[in-house]
Order: sequence, then C-alpha cells, then structure tokens
Amino acid sequence: MANVATAVATDGGCTSGGRRTLVAWDFDHSLVNDNTDTYVVQQLTPAVYQQMRGRDDQWTDLCRWTFREMAKAGVTRGSFEACLATLPCFEENVEAVKLIAATANVDQVIISDSNTVLIDVVLEARGIADCFPEGTIFTNPARWIEVDLQQDSDSAGTKGDRHEVLDVDWFQNRNSPHSCPWSPDNMCKGDILDTVRANLTGAGATANTANGDSQICTIYVGDGRGDLSAVLRMGPGDHVLARAGYSLLKALRELASQQASASSPPVQATVHSWANGIELLTIMQNLLQQQ
Repeated sequence: MANVATAVATDGGCTSGGRRTLVAWDFDHSLVNDNTDTYVVQQLTPAVYQQMRGRDDQWTDLCRWTFREMAKAGVTRGSFEACLATLPCFEENVEAVKLIAATANVDQVIISDSNTVLIDVVLEARGIADCFPEGTIFTNPARWIEVDLQQDSDSAGTKGDRHEVLDVDWFQNRNSPHSCPWSPDNMCKGDILDTVRANLTGAGATANTANGDSQICTIYVGDGRGDLSAVLRMGPGDHVLARAGYSLLKALRELASQQASASSPPVQATVHSWANGIELLTIMQNLLQQQ
C-alpha cells in the first residue's frame, strides 16, 4: 500500500500534466461532521434512538423504520428538517467544496450511504447545493410520503389519520445484488465510483491503470469501512483522504501490514489522514494546485 501520510506527497498533485480530476466525497463524518441518519433521531427522539440501537436490521431498512417511529412520536417534517439543518460541519470542508467547484477541469460527486433528502437539506443549509448539480449525488433514494401511522400503510386511512414520513429505500436494486464482498447489500461504492469515472472518461479508469497513463486522477474523501470498496478500485496516481480516528484509516493500515511484502498491494492510491477541516482543506489545496 502507498504510504499513509499526514501531508501531501510532492508528486505534483492531481492537476499536474493537465489530467482531469474527480473528487468523490463520502458524506457522514467526511464532508459533514456527524451522521445524518442518526443526528435528528438523537436530537428530537432519544427514546427512539435507543430502540434503533437495539435492533439489528439492515441499516437502510432500519432507518426507514426509525423515521416512521419518529413520526409516531410527533416529529413533523418541518421540525425534522429544521433540526437537520443544524448538523455540524467543518467550515473548511465547505470552503473545500467551493474551491473544487471553482477549479477548472475538476469534477466532484457525493457517494454516500445516507439518502437524498438528508443530503439535500444539509447542502442547502450550508449554501453549497449548487456545487452538486443533478447527477452528482449517489445515495439511497428518499422522499416524504403520507402514511397512516395507525395501520402503517401507505394507502390506508383517512386524510386526518395521515402524517408525513421520510421514506427511504436501497440504492442497489434489491432484485439485482452486487457481488462486492466489502460492501453492504444496499450499496457498493466501488461500483458507483467505477461508473462515475467511466462516464467522465468515456472508457473508465481502473485501479490497475498506471499513473502516467491514467485519464483521470481520483481524490476520495471518506471515513468508514463502507468506503473501502471504492478505495480498492483506485490506482497509484489517486489519493485517499481518510479521516483519522475512524474505521477506514484503520482498515487501510491493517491491509498495509498484511500485504507489506506483496508486489501488488491491494491499496495503490496514496493515503493522507486528516483530523479536522483545516487539515483536509490544506491537503485538498495542495492536491489541486496547478503546476
């Protein structure tokens, strides 16, 4: 594996040589500084959060159940979204998003196991929704629906019985499972990253592409093991910004120690750790610097 560093290697960055650059953001604990799936639950319905912690459902299905329970507890769409808008985020991360949006020959996307509604609300609250136009956010689909909470049915009940509930489903087609061993059933971030890069290049950059011949440089910002499938698709000219103290960096270090003598280590990208917004922005600025 490439060296796990806290500073950017002096390799000319991603814009060296005029290559196109893709910045892929995970969302929870990466672009923002909390978990969108649980933040509002903890803030508004602590009792529901404790029930959530005690269940072992598939995560996206658990969130669907939780949002229904919040509505039963009296949480309205307005109070839900108002609370969500206060979710913390490093100001430097917001600045990094704006920097990327203003940099020529650089694209950015979000690849997240959150959902469309949660991400849209936070981006609007932070004033960076325009930095992610249609087709650049890859996450679980969600929408507000009216539900009869007495019967927990989407079609039954009178108008007076019905309440707005946030409904979420899998990104992955349930009838067409992916084959990635590193990913949860509802989403493979590696498959998504491959598709995004293929669309940008017309051919698709792969983790086996040599740095000098690669059509695109990928910068991936993540924190959790769910990001590992994407990182394993990246090549020697790419960069991973793994948050310090979180499971992605730990997993990368474990892989490094297991494969230290291998001629083709599983993680080929350069890994940079960051602990706060200042460190992330500094690394991003250096990687995006024009030569």
